[in-house]
Amino acid sequence: MLVTTGDLSETAKEFAKVLEIKIYKEPMNNSYPCIKCNINFQNNAHIYHLPFDQQYDNARIDTSKGERWVSTVQEAESLGFRRAWRWKASKGD
Repeated sequence: MLVTTGDLSETAKEFAKVLEIKIYKEPMNNSYPCIKCNINFQNNAHIYHLPFDQQYDNARIDTSKGERWVSTVQEAESLGFRRAWRWKASKGD
């Protein structure tokens, strides 16, 4: 089974058919806040992480400390957060 939010190429569809993989396309809920606005309490850095950024899965949000989830980069930046410096995958990833 493959669940996707995007369209697949004809080649990918053919491979799925040959491999007997059922494809489910689900629309993306654009209103879901998926950007993590995280505060480093050692240096007070206000950093946001996008879903595929290097440290996204490690960032934990504690709303009681002012951290939050937002829907857009503009919203994160208007709240004083900057993009994480380590957002690219390291070599070998």
